[in-house]
Amino acid sequence: MITAIDLTSVSDNLSGLERMAVCLSYEMVRLRPDITFVIVIKNSLPEPLKRFRKFDNVKFARVKGGKLAVNQIKLPFAMAGIKADAYIFPAFPVPLLFGKKKGRRIYGTVADTAVFDVPDTMKLRSRLLFGAGLKHTAKVCDSVITISEFSKSRIKKNLPYVKDITLAYCAVDEINAAPSKRDVRKKYGLPEKYLLALSTVEPRKNAAFLSRGYEAYRKAGGELPLVFAGRNGWLTDTEKLDNLIFTGFIDDEDLASVYAGAEAFLDASVYEGFGMPPLEALMCGVKKLFVSDIPAHREVLLDAAEYFDKDDENAFAQGLIRYLDEPVTDKRLDAIERRLKAFSWKESAERILDAVTV
Repeated sequence: MITAIDLTSVSDNLSGLERMAVCLSYEMVRLRPDITFVIVIKNSLPEPLKRFRKFDNVKFARVKGGKLAVNQIKLPFAMAGIKADAYIFPAFPVPLLFGKKKGRRIYGTVADTAVFDVPDTMKLRSRLLFGAGLKHTAKVCDSVITISEFSKSRIKKNLPYVKDITLAYCAVDEINAAPSKRDVRKKYGLPEKYLLALSTVEPRKNAAFLSRGYEAYRKAGGELPLVFAGRNGWLTDTEKLDNLIFTGFIDDEDLASVYAGAEAFLDASVYEGFGMPPLEALMCGVKKLFVSDIPAHREVLLDAAEYFDKDDENAFAQGLIRYLDEPVTDKRLDAIERRLKAFSWKESAERILDAVTV
């Protein structure tokens, strides 16, 4: 059996979805040495994929070009030329020009349906492209891969013509849980003690609310600085949020140390399909999570986190002060351990393989 996997979105610097795609693909390759996997990459082999070279059942196919040209024009032709039995798109929707043919089995990822549920958090061009991509994916896939029960329910609501859904939860990459030997405080301008938020800076991640909530926290007597780590995205002017410390993108080898140095991890997202950073923070030793009360956070974190109203800055400030003063109980530590054990790349990869090899 030949299975083609699209990893053209993967570069040396991974977003959450790209990290998910790499980890799931690695586990699939490792679990099924009897399957030949053709990994499709863009231009050259990125650092996160170099560990795939040790597998005898892996081949690489390269597509040259820029992001949009590759995703929507060159990738469909490259995938079709592989003549695979199954085609997996683990990070993003299936390209619009790649469709159903006799004998062609397709499995694409719909991590969330934010484009339909919270469209105002996206640029118009992205809304149009992603909306079309999700509809196309639902129509052509033998099974759509998604990452939470919440996303599964929203797919059924927004894409009712979907044929089948495979639930493959995200997990945390233990490779990145080891602290860096470099001085990350100096490199990223980190204070000795700090609160941490980490994500791409874009409206769905609610940096503007964090800035307002943090101001209320300081007025209420809070003293810890708030660090917002992650690459700049869209529709958010970080210069207007000057009470936060923005670090820019955190290199993979430094990620665990930046997490581990935080007194608490904050996530004010208005909408998530899963939300990996809070779970990554727990893996790296953070004992206090203060997160927005949204369905994905509740599903993933349960009683391992404290929740706040993402629309109430004053309640956020008072709740944060109270939470930071509370001791970490054995009950909370047990809850953290249970949530970390609840998710496994191996188990999720097995679910995808079960769907692909049916």
